[in-house]
Amino acid sequence: MREYLLVFLVAAATTYLLTVIAREIAVRTGATAAVRDRDVHDEPVPYLGGLAMLGGLIAAYLVATQLPFLSQSNSDVFRDARVVLIAGAMICAVGVLDDIFELDALTKFGGQLLAAGFLVWQGIQLNYFIKPDGGQFILDPTQGALLTVFIIVAAVNAVNFVDGLDGLAAGVVASARWPSSCSATSSPSSTPSRWPRRARCSARRWPAPAPGSFPTTCTRPGCSWATPARCCSAWCWPRPS
Repeated sequence: MREYLLVFLVAAATTYLLTVIAREIAVRTGATAAVRDRDVHDEPVPYLGGLAMLGGLIAAYLVATQLPFLSQSNSDVFRDARVVLIAGAMICAVGVLDDIFELDALTKFGGQLLAAGFLVWQGIQLNYFIKPDGGQFILDPTQGALLTVFIIVAAVNAVNFVDGLDGLAAGVVASARWPSSCSATSSPSSTPSRWPRRARCSARRWPAPAPGSFPTTCTRPGCSWATPARCCSAWCWPRPS
């Protein structure tokens, strides 16, 4: 438990520190979001906060690989985490480019599909659902791949659509991740043996950057992160052994 808590705190603290730096860089370089009719802020908000959140995830991953208990995990655990981080970085890059060049909707959608497709190509996808009676509803590879891509793209755009209120996107991501974190922590006996550790490690690491961004996103003019921080909407699923 202490190692999980440490990983969570590292992600939150790193995100907070990097958000402050990202905000200063955005202000100095003029990378700010102009006030739109649908926004509630009345002055430009700096961009690039999503890069800070990605940095928090990377820091948490690196720390987890060095801890006594978590470092003993099956190599697939960290391999899958790397894949999710890479896919997250891809979506984050699309968001940053959108902040700078204002990409059209089709280009952004293509970038989201590319990142989600990369996850599926690397074997990170839904394989089954747990039934109320404890059994499994098995998905075939095609069903799992399509459903995985759909959920990721839907989550990415859901976060982006609530980007008009300071701190709202951060709260939505954190709130959405906690239920799945609790669910992942309790795995059925039929689940592969390596899943509990992976689930608990992922469950405590992925929600952490959102709380780490609260002090800045909730203080005007905070740091806008919902567009490039779509990487935090990428989910990690287990693969059967």
